[in-house]
Amino acid sequence: MEPLGPRQRMYTGDPQETVLMGGPRASIPALGRALERCDDLGGTDLADPAFVPLLDDLSDALGAFETSIADVVARVSPEFFAQRMRPYYEEVAVAGRDWLGPAAAHVPLYLADLALWAADDNDPAYEAFLAESAEHTLPRWRALVGQWRERPSLVRRLREAAEPDPEPWARHLAALHRVMRRLVVFRGRHLGIARKAYKEEVRLYELGSGGGSIGLLQSILDMTRDNAAAAKSLVPAGRPA
Repeated sequence: MEPLGPRQRMYTGDPQETVLMGGPRASIPALGRALERCDDLGGTDLADPAFVPLLDDLSDALGAFETSIADVVARVSPEFFAQRMRPYYEEVAVAGRDWLGPAAAHVPLYLADLALWAADDNDPAYEAFLAESAEHTLPRWRALVGQWRERPSLVRRLREAAEPDPEPWARHLAALHRVMRRLVVFRGRHLGIARKAYKEEVRLYELGSGGGSIGLLQSILDMTRDNAAAAKSLVPAGRPA
């Protein structure tokens, strides 16, 4: 575990860098819990009483990403990220191969996307992003990409179950929408700060530290919103979503 305080290793020594480092520290354990819940949900029958509590726990775990990005938005200026930190995230050549630099963008939240909605998506830009990102994560998490591609997403499972009659699945759909809203809020705030950091008059680089463009971030947000809306649209009238 990276030490905190005076022994913390940093590039700049600036307090804003400490805020950026705090995001992965807080979100990686929460992501591990979230991916366990995703895996549990993939193997749990929709009618099982445990299904909705598992969704609620998944929502709680993903809440760490909302907290982290809110802290970054409040305490890190776009100029600091774009002009002071971004140069440290340049590609690194190892044994003749270029690897993306050591940025927080490599926290594999896309695995939760895959379980929740992206297993059903075939957007070429997102597929390329997913393939490259998977090369930069832990082997046990990388293995989930192949496994979760082969099963229907949670959005698809609930949509297909609820289309004939949504009433028996109202609690499931509302819980799923809460989970999806977590992702929408995080993606929206992330896109907002990225837009500011990569404005032409601010940026030093055109692409983000994870190798993606602003257009890709917008596309991921749009797809996440669409799937959140699909879950919400099936919640029976009068039921909270």
